[in-house]
Amino acid sequence: MTTWALSIETAARGALGEQHDALLTAVRPFLHSLPRRRARRAGNVLSCELLSAGEVRETNSYLVLIDVDLPSARALRRLAGELAEVLPAGATVSTLGEFDSLVRFPESQVIAWQTGLFGLCDAVACG
Repeated sequence: MTTWALSIETAARGALGEQHDALLTAVRPFLHSLPRRRARRAGNVLSCELLSAGEVRETNSYLVLIDVDLPSARALRRLAGELAEVLPAGATVSTLGEFDSLVRFPESQVIAWQTGLFGLCDAVACG
């Protein structure tokens, strides 16, 4: 599995909250549709995530992480172009690249949460 990373920047015009809402309205359906697309040789989207910068700045900054089955620079460029087409006026998208996971922490805590070692599964239904 490979993760594609893209950044989205929106210039400060008007209230940042309104720009944030406009971006979500435009991007949410696009990202939602990605895992449902017809399969291709490479670059099939498994999942995606939109992250927002936590601090108030002169721009709204976002990070899009897209997990795909097989890397494909061409598919990444194509997807970045499609994303740029749905963004509100003044927003830009930049391709940060393809990344492979090296290490994920805390591995033991994830397993512990799933197996109920912290006592949480006693109080709620765990899968």
